[in-house]
Amino acid sequence: MKKPENKKFRFTWADRFLLIGLVVVLVGGIWFWQQRKQAVHPNLTVRYTVCVKNANKRLQMDELANAIKVGATVKNANGTAVLGNVTDIRAVPHVEPTVKEGKLVFLNLQEHYDLYITVVGDAIQKEGDGTRIQDIRIAAGVLGDFHIGAFYAAGAQIVSVVEAEE
Repeated sequence: MKKPENKKFRFTWADRFLLIGLVVVLVGGIWFWQQRKQAVHPNLTVRYTVCVKNANKRLQMDELANAIKVGATVKNANGTAVLGNVTDIRAVPHVEPTVKEGKLVFLNLQEHYDLYITVVGDAIQKEGDGTRIQDIRIAAGVLGDFHIGAFYAAGAQIVSVVEAEE
């Protein structure tokens, strides 16, 4: 039996049909994935407040005023992710809960302040995953280390998160 030599491969109508079908499925899958990704990750602007307890134990208040200013950039602990910009800074007297004569009382400590720093940033919200800015979770109660302007806030707590009004 002889083998045919130099026989060219020819596309049949079935080959063309399968190739066109594969391209249509591939393009449709990419389009569907992009649409679903955009629907799941709506962008929004959030306003959150970071509380730094006993801030003046680390620095004097005048040094803090120079280190943190409105408009300063807020970054994560190692400075790789920008989490927003400072819009407001409030110093509130530090209050300590204690028990006196069997009753719970709150003492206002002299010369001790808590800083409440309001930050606005662009976030992504995903159902079941919460609100994130550059993959860092932004939620009330979260403890974290932040670079706020020239101040390093170790162990600061996010106390509130709301969607910013345009």
